[in-house]
Amino acid sequence: MAHRLSSIYQSLRKEKREIRLLTIRPATAHAASDSLVCDLDVVSLDHDPQYEALSYTWGTRANPASISLVGKNVSVTKNLFAALSTLRHSEDARIVWADAICINQDDPDERTDQVNIMGDIYRSASRVRVWLGDNRDGMAPLILSHGKDRSTHFSGIASDRLFDYLWSKELWWNRVWTTQEAVFAKEVVFYLGNRRLSLEDLRLFVVALEVRIISDKACCPSVRSGLDTAETYAGFRNAVFDLLRRREKIDEDNFDLLDLLDAYRFREASNLRDKVFAFTSVACKVPDGFVNYRLPLRDCLVHCAKKLILGTHGLQVLRKIKRARLEAHATGPKDANDTDARAAFLVPGLESKNK
Repeated sequence: MAHRLSSIYQSLRKEKREIRLLTIRPATAHAASDSLVCDLDVVSLDHDPQYEALSYTWGTRANPASISLVGKNVSVTKNLFAALSTLRHSEDARIVWADAICINQDDPDERTDQVNIMGDIYRSASRVRVWLGDNRDGMAPLILSHGKDRSTHFSGIASDRLFDYLWSKELWWNRVWTTQEAVFAKEVVFYLGNRRLSLEDLRLFVVALEVRIISDKACCPSVRSGLDTAETYAGFRNAVFDLLRRREKIDEDNFDLLDLLDAYRFREASNLRDKVFAFTSVACKVPDGFVNYRLPLRDCLVHCAKKLILGTHGLQVLRKIKRARLEAHATGPKDANDTDARAAFLVPGLESKNK
């Protein structure tokens, strides 16, 4: 029988900046290759704990996997299970921070406190491991070979497989939290299955796509035949270069919160509050008391709008709302369930969630 994670947790002391860390035991005789055995400890960020942080998408909650946590079976999403399984060492324990386990998701006060120090959590990690998903159809070798070898062509590659994989709605690049998680990293390592990629590997691959498939002088134009690949490529390219740019400028402390909310308003989140709260660690001059998970969704967004209006942004907030509504009206809904097309305020999907 699976236990609720909340039944395992010890309380965290906000004033001591405490967090939980997950220790993944190695794959030994006591932990078979198809199971995960983990421990959970409370530490203070003030004591310089040594750990790595995991950045990933939660994925669907349907058909969860099971892990052993402090001797009890608990359920986690299959995506998290796959990421933790990949990170597990064969001989040594590995200490990681993963939000779904290390934050009590049933406690809105704890979530508020932990989100307020999220930037410090990722800054303090020795490195951030980004789980992009399984190495489906051998995409990792393709990215490495085509990015680094200018003589390699894309001939024979199915265009639908390539571009659907790059910009699937389920992928890491489309989530709100992933911006700050990778921006703050001392070192960021991407995983496709058990294959590792650097941000430079991804940059080189973006350049290769531009030169060989997208540009007017492309040598492999057949790969984009029959598909709107230019838009898909642009989304992937913009995400990669936006991450590079923000990593370079993170120490300048000049990212405006309202600009971030506007720029990333079409990214996805399981909890719509996170479409506002996910950028508070990256932004400068965030109003006190801005993050509050106790408020119902509409009250939460009204609360945040008031904080911004009464703070440094004034009525500029209302201009952003008007523009978002005009954009939504101009494009129109693609179908009855398209929440992105019916953007409400700066949080697409709000109206459909609250009718």
